[in-house]
Amino acid sequence: MKIKEKIDLSIDYECVENYLKNSDRYLVFARNCTWDGRSGYKFSNDIYDTVYRSYECFISPWERSKGKKTLVCKEYHHDVPMGHTSIIVALTDKEYEELSRSNFETIQRFAEEMEKAV
Repeated sequence: MKIKEKIDLSIDYECVENYLKNSDRYLVFARNCTWDGRSGYKFSNDIYDTVYRSYECFISPWERSKGKKTLVCKEYHHDVPMGHTSIIVALTDKEYEELSRSNFETIQRFAEEMEKAV
């Protein structure tokens, strides 16, 4: 499902609940998010933390899964002004337990599989 409107989630945190379901844990995977093209991830136990950045950033929701388990966004900031993709996944307890013990490549593969399922 393509989401056409652009919302600055870095300012209006409450909007994230319109695009992502509540969960005890989330995975945020940012692809090519640094000036030199590196990717990274973090786990969060707060829905608002999934879109919080400590720097000026515009986050635009792009696609979401039918059940709002996965939210794919475009993020724009000073290091990547043309934008990069971030994949936010509401995790089950089992998914979190498995991923929290996994290496980077496994986490990246999981995030990309969730993105493809959108």
